[in-house]
Formats: sequence, structure tokens, C-alpha cells
Amino acid sequence: MRWLVETERLRIRRLRYGDWKDLAIVFTDFEKSRYRNYDSKMPLDNAGVRLVTLVDLSVGGYYAVEDKNSGELLGYISALGFRVKEIGFAFKREYQHHGYAFESVQAMMDYLRKVKKVHRFKAVAALKNQPSVRLLERLGFSLGHSKQMYMRFDRLGKPIMFMAGVFEKECRNE
Repeated sequence: MRWLVETERLRIRRLRYGDWKDLAIVFTDFEKSRYRNYDSKMPLDNAGVRLVTLVDLSVGGYYAVEDKNSGELLGYISALGFRVKEIGFAFKREYQHHGYAFESVQAMMDYLRKVKKVHRFKAVAALKNQPSVRLLERLGFSLGHSKQMYMRFDRLGKPIMFMAGVFEKECRNE
């Protein structure tokens, strides 16, 4: 197995189809969270998770984050786009708030900067999702602007509106 990035605790590699069962856990945990309305609805059935996994594989830019010792998939990160990479992350509930997202996203941005010569990053997060906002700030992102948006609809078909921050980071001088 070729790892793209290794840290003290983690290995980061390209997502593969066999990861769908672990992604199902990540998706289920996300759909139970209070932040679920701030992102697209995640599939919870096996066929839906498999389909999303195939789509993610065809798009590229999705990476599995594994525990270095056990090999368990803890979550995933994404880095989408060409000149500006849009960063995303999601982890199984039991591995949140342990520094894995920070460690893996920082390592991936370092890799993209050094190897792929990417110097601009962005991320979008609901401003009410304070754990994600704090993580982005710790990673050196700054709030570029905010905008009202929606990702889901309520039972009556009305959009569930929220304020999202568009966070940016430039790494030219690092």
C-alpha cells in the first residue's frame, strides 16, 4: 500500500471502493449530529453509500485517514479543485475531538503545497458549527466572507437556511 502522507499517528491514502462500510459509519454518525442540516444529506443504505463511494472515486480528491497502528479508517478528508483546493473532513464520532482532523488536514495541505505546488486553500463551514470553525482557524484559515445558503429542505419543502463562512488560506510564504 502506498501512502500519500504519514504522520506520527496517521496514514492518509486515496479512498478506495472497499472503504464503503467505514464510510457508512461516518455518514450515519454525521446524520445523527446536530450539524447535519449544514451539509448534503448522506445516504444511510448500503446501495446509497456504495454509489456515493463510486462517485467520490470518479471525482478524485477524497482521502482515507487511517490509524497507523490498527489500520482502522477513522474518517476522510477531501481536497477538491485545481488551483485552489477546497478542504473538507468527516470522522467517525468516536474519533472526533482527538486532533485527527487537524493532524490529517494539516499533513495533506503540507503535501499539496510541497508536492503539488498548491498554495491556496478554502473551506466552507456553517458559522454555527463552531467545532469546524475553530478547527479551520487553528489550521490558519481566515474568514473571507459569509453567505446565506441551504443544503437541505424541511418537511414542507422549504430550504433550511443558514449562514456559512467561506474560509481561505494562502501559503506562498511558508
